[in-house]
Amino acid sequence: MQEESIKPRILSINVMKSPYNYNSSINKLLLFILALLLTKLGLSQVQIWGVSKDGGASSIGTVFNLLDDGTAFSTASEFSESPEGTTPKGGAIQASDGSIIGSTSFGGVNDAGTIYRIQNGQFTKLFDLIPNEHGGNIKTDILELNDGTFTVATSNGSNFNGGALLRFDLEGSLEV
Repeated sequence: MQEESIKPRILSINVMKSPYNYNSSINKLLLFILALLLTKLGLSQVQIWGVSKDGGASSIGTVFNLLDDGTAFSTASEFSESPEGTTPKGGAIQASDGSIIGSTSFGGVNDAGTIYRIQNGQFTKLFDLIPNEHGGNIKTDILELNDGTFTVATSNGSNFNGGALLRFDLEGSLEV
């Protein structure tokens, strides 16, 4: 009899403290409440993806994951230099292709933030935001739309200097 592999459900969170400190009392309480809620909903072995804006050796952010019971914690990516982006925001989502998509508020070529992808453990920067064109400083979650494109909002810059709603795909198209 062949054993079937179970694809874990994904839940995204955004924490303000480093995942290296996820054993703090407040984070333990939050993880406990989350695990209790998931159990009540009948969900088990949910894989939780999150970002920490100040985690990692360089203190400029990490992307991490763990199971809903607090086990199998690992750092999927650690931001180590500004061109990759710094200060990840808005959590990290699993795209329909299975990759993880996220954003940073700062860093990148223009220090206005980046959009990145993690696929098969490989970090790839997809876009550097251009302040006068795209705006900058992403503060919202990325959403995947039914057509497989994604949307996210910036908080400042762009043609109107009030931020912009961006739409992008994984093939390199980014538009306001």
